[in-house]
Amino acid sequence: MNEVYSKLLKCFDQIRKKTDFVPSVALVLGSGLGSFGELIDVKCTVDYSELDNFPVSTVTGHNGRFLFGYIKNTPVVCMQGRVHYYEGYKMTDVVLPIRLMGMLGAKKIILTNAAGGINKTFKPGTLMAITDHISSFVPSALIGQNVDELGVRFPDMTNVYSKKLTALLKRTAEKLDIPLREGVYIQFTGPAYETPAEINMARILGADAVGMSTAVEAMAARHMGIEVCAVSCISNMAAGLNKKPLTHEEVKETADMVAEQFQKLIYNVIADIETEEKTDSQTEITGDRVEIYTDGACKGNPGPGGYGIVIVSGDKETKISKGFFNTTNNRMELLAAITALETVGAFKNITLYSDSKYLIDGMTKGWAKNWKSNNWIKADRKKALNTDLWDRMLYLEQKHTIEYVWVKGHNGHEYNEICDRLAVEAAENPTAEDVVEG
Repeated sequence: MNEVYSKLLKCFDQIRKKTDFVPSVALVLGSGLGSFGELIDVKCTVDYSELDNFPVSTVTGHNGRFLFGYIKNTPVVCMQGRVHYYEGYKMTDVVLPIRLMGMLGAKKIILTNAAGGINKTFKPGTLMAITDHISSFVPSALIGQNVDELGVRFPDMTNVYSKKLTALLKRTAEKLDIPLREGVYIQFTGPAYETPAEINMARILGADAVGMSTAVEAMAARHMGIEVCAVSCISNMAAGLNKKPLTHEEVKETADMVAEQFQKLIYNVIADIETEEKTDSQTEITGDRVEIYTDGACKGNPGPGGYGIVIVSGDKETKISKGFFNTTNNRMELLAAITALETVGAFKNITLYSDSKYLIDGMTKGWAKNWKSNNWIKADRKKALNTDLWDRMLYLEQKHTIEYVWVKGHNGHEYNEICDRLAVEAAENPTAEDVVEG
């Protein structure tokens, strides 16, 4: 087994022995947000030191534990203290906590940091939503043997930072009257602060802020299909833009100065995520029943791991297609089904068609319900993978009456008739919504 994935599984198993809490949102606390944990309705804590070979932060001001709990109705896992590449860890260890939170169930992640301002219109205390990043000056965490269970070998990074989550961040900031700028973040290795020449180079490349974390974490999250949102607190102006020498004390001082405002913004974004998701996904979706088709069950579907939704109302069928995860592994099959089910959350009677026996058998033969049995896990580790997603499926099953139907996929030449009629436009326009006469 891949060494990186083996280490992840061991940490995952150790946490699952302590808690079965399934978060939907992950949060990484940067400088100035150390006390954010006080705002969480904490149900369980796990110290990094309790996990074998887990990286532990050596930086002052960074605690070392996971917090599991709720922000209003949103289940969260909070990383109180991150590790950095400059501390001497392998890059795969630096992003190990990010991957672990994804395996535990998080489908969205909010990354925060303290950063140096490169954009001359910024000032210490400015909050910046990260819209893109430059990571060319640090090693990629994806170098080496690919972890197929997490994602594809060559993941697309066109939209690392979710436009939907960033829009929510901006709306929340406006509602709270908190000034929020946008910009590009560049990551260097540290621990030395950059020279004025390096900052000038970064500005020419298009960077607005600079730091020693975050970009590699965002890449690891996107590799897993996790939606990413990130915010920088500009704690100081970068080298060459300030007459004073740069110090870590200045970083902490500025971060602490805006901590209350920063915490208020992050708290309200997370509190509204679940409501926002339901509002966005269920707008104007009405009908008598729902049919969901994942991956190869739908000819011409938006891509491997994708899904199509058909809302049946009388003699009309409304097709909705929401994009794809662009991979054929089992995790993405489950993610496609979960995303589709959450999209049609108002409906009770659902038929789910899939060419994935892993998905269909998991829900009909007891794999999903029995993964917590130690004997079962030891007997068939493969079926025990993706336990966070099985938990999510079981949660959704409580809200719906779901019939699971296996159909032969792309190679079987047996396609569902409805998908045949709807799939061409779905492939051409993954976000289109069309009404088709039955």
